Amino acid sequence: MENSNLQQNIDLTFQSQIESNKVFRSLNYRKALIQKLLDWMILNEAQIKEAIQKDFKKPEIEIELTEIWVCIREARYMLKNLKRWMKKERVSRTLTLITTKSYIVKQPKGIVLIIAPWNYPFQLTIMPLLAAIAAGNSVFLKPSEKTPHTSRLICKLISELFESKDVSVFEGGKETVSMLLKKKFDHILYTGGTEVGRIIMEKAATTLTPVTLELGGKCPVVIDATSNICEAAKKITYFKFMNAGQTCVAPDYILIEESIKDEFINHCKNYILDMYGDLDLIKNNLDYCRIVDKDHSERLNKILKDSIDSGSNLEFGGIYNQEDCFMSPTIISTSFTSSIMKEEIFGPILPIIGYESFDSAVNQINTMESPLAGYLFSNNKHHINSFIQHTQSGGVCINDVSIHLVHEKLPFGGVGESGIGKYHGKFGFDELSNIRPVIKNIEKSPLKILHPPYNKKVKKVVNMLKKLL
Repeated sequence: MENSNLQQNIDLTFQSQIESNKVFRSLNYRKALIQKLLDWMILNEAQIKEAIQKDFKKPEIEIELTEIWVCIREARYMLKNLKRWMKKERVSRTLTLITTKSYIVKQPKGIVLIIAPWNYPFQLTIMPLLAAIAAGNSVFLKPSEKTPHTSRLICKLISELFESKDVSVFEGGKETVSMLLKKKFDHILYTGGTEVGRIIMEKAATTLTPVTLELGGKCPVVIDATSNICEAAKKITYFKFMNAGQTCVAPDYILIEESIKDEFINHCKNYILDMYGDLDLIKNNLDYCRIVDKDHSERLNKILKDSIDSGSNLEFGGIYNQEDCFMSPTIISTSFTSSIMKEEIFGPILPIIGYESFDSAVNQINTMESPLAGYLFSNNKHHINSFIQHTQSGGVCINDVSIHLVHEKLPFGGVGESGIGKYHGKFGFDELSNIRPVIKNIEKSPLKILHPPYNKKVKKVVNMLKKLL
């Protein structure tokens, strides 16, 4: 679509959604939209799998678990709970406002722009869409141009299920985003890198548009000697190399007590071989994902090479083929000063760093920007409490990795450099709603006695209230 035609389409759709938002979307209307989407996902599972596999050879089971199942589960959860979420919340009276009744209502924000990433191209488009629909908003969707097959499928999905006044899709890259950001949306939800997140926030600031930014960062894992090393290695290698490490909450680096470092590395090697087979055969293994494109492949190879050149030790893997967008699961021993520690890896490279004391590991984490998640493997209560209290991250898992992401009753989001705002389940509904307090006076206010003139009688009443309150 030519730029002029695209801009015209954006303008017309935007105006259509403004008009449609003048009519409140009822509970039944919202549930009907969610049900349509749920039914479509169940009936078209094969199409979803095919599109994502064409984009970066993601294994079928991983697509089922991380792209389709989570969205189906979220839709069902919202259908079950939406009526309760939409009800006004009663608020108890206070002594000073004893003659009033108060409650909180949740209204749609209006038009929500969702800019989705490429690493989970279906899930990270549909999950925020469900939240926006549940909250009663109309939606502009911008899927990632890096996963064109999935983007086209989402376009087909939306055109089949929704009127443009409710949900509309705009494909394309930077130019499309630039055009979209010229409009005054009521909320923008962006998932992706921190650099682009800053641009989104800067653009939103010109119109005072609220944002939800789900970004990333270097998610740390700390392992102490009281942990079950074998289980830690199994869980970490599974979640690290799922999606070839292209996951915002994947373990980015490991800080491990020096005395157990070698044993842990050996366990990791064994579990990688158990999952994917001999190193020479991993390239042909359909259970292992590919890197999304050649540019990202080259970036990963460069940071690995630079790290090894600067003194890191290659413990496992390191096999690379740019043409096939392939990088094997890779483990390196390194230090905190290594070049690989300067940015989020977002790929199948796992740096491991030994530490002498738990406090020093925590201090090292705190020299970095706050990530989306922090992980600790330990059975030491003091270490667990210290990790939770003295580090910052969007979420925390103890003796596991990434599982908070699929708990529908927990919020998901970042802090600081890793993001702003939370969503999933009710948290997504609240995030994309206008939380509006309402207070109603049912009779003459007793506060009249506090009105001017401020004589001795008023002062006496004020003093009495101060003692009561």
